[in-house]
Amino acid sequence: MMNAGLLDEVCHIYDPTAFYTQGLRQAIEVREFDEVFRLYSTRKQVDENNATSSTTILNIHDDQLKSLLDEAVSELKANTRRLVRRQPCNNGTLRGAYEWEQHKQGRGHRKKSTTVEAAKSALGEHMSTQVGAQRR
Repeated sequence: MMNAGLLDEVCHIYDPTAFYTQGLRQAIEVREFDEVFRLYSTRKQVDENNATSSTTILNIHDDQLKSLLDEAVSELKANTRRLVRRQPCNNGTLRGAYEWEQHKQGRGHRKKSTTVEAAKSALGEHMSTQVGAQRR
């Protein structure tokens, strides 16, 4: 991720006065790197445009900054794994036809579909009891 330009993307979007709780900044995971950029900015290692460069951050010889960067990357990876686990696997368009059929026969798909169906039926039962109680 870092070699593919994630840090460059975050560097260009980072704004120390912005909130990262919703929208594009949250989607790109800017908030995980917030402490890294704040420390980097306080150390006066910002270029003339007041923007940070990912190559200078990656090549810096500051142990505290490197440890913050490692923590941010670990948090980013954990959030990505959490997101993947939360997503239902019913989006067959991401796979080829054969792979999707094999996936549907697997234990992981059955487990996720059962969980999703149970949640839907529990919600349906809850809604029907509320409607029945309102009619009385």
